[in-house]
Amino acid sequence: MRKPESFGNYVKLMREQRGMSGRQLAKRLGVANTTITDIENGTTPKIELFAKIVDALELNAITAVNFLPPYRQLYQQIVETQKGIGNAQK
Repeated sequence: MRKPESFGNYVKLMREQRGMSGRQLAKRLGVANTTITDIENGTTPKIELFAKIVDALELNAITAVNFLPPYRQLYQQIVETQKGIGNAQK
């Protein structure tokens, strides 16, 4: 498998690896076919759809989030908060 260069590329590679068409993924997620095409071409999905895609394709969530700067920042904030909570409990 080649290394994905973007979230959309990651989605497309993993979808194809699972033998799923864009239409099948769209139906599974309850979205329009064009939504999947848009994401695979670089559109950032809303967080709810992002989570559904990660689940439907069984993507590595950390890999997926690292392709999308706004979600990467959110993830980093969560990790830092959890570290702070963990340190405060010691």
